[in-house]
Amino acid sequence: MQNNQRKKRRVERHVKSQIQIRVLGCIQRSGFYKIPRTTSLGLAIKKAGGFAKDPYPPSGNISIRSKRIRDGEYYQRQRINYKNNLNALGILLRDGDLITIQYDVRGPLVPIPTGIYIIKKILKN
Repeated sequence: MQNNQRKKRRVERHVKSQIQIRVLGCIQRSGFYKIPRTTSLGLAIKKAGGFAKDPYPPSGNISIRSKRIRDGEYYQRQRINYKNNLNALGILLRDGDLITIQYDVRGPLVPIPTGIYIIKKILKN
């Protein structure tokens, strides 16, 4: 009976209460975050300040990459579109996950001064 209790204590010591993730892309504050082990994708996005709006809004596509244990390389674990599937924000994250939120490049265009100068020059001629 005591052996079973000792094994349980050893296992409990090795389970981390927090994990570290990295959030990049169309987000207010990109970077590394330590979060509780049971945190969902939606809560991790909130912790990073929410989606960025300027100059382009998020497209809805989010990729979650995890590290392989055997070689430490990242592989794409999941690719979701939260606009099509709101339940996708409930996905639980793993230690070392890399979350990338894609920009929507079809959003409002930001004028470039050089481009405006060239257009004005063309219109003059």
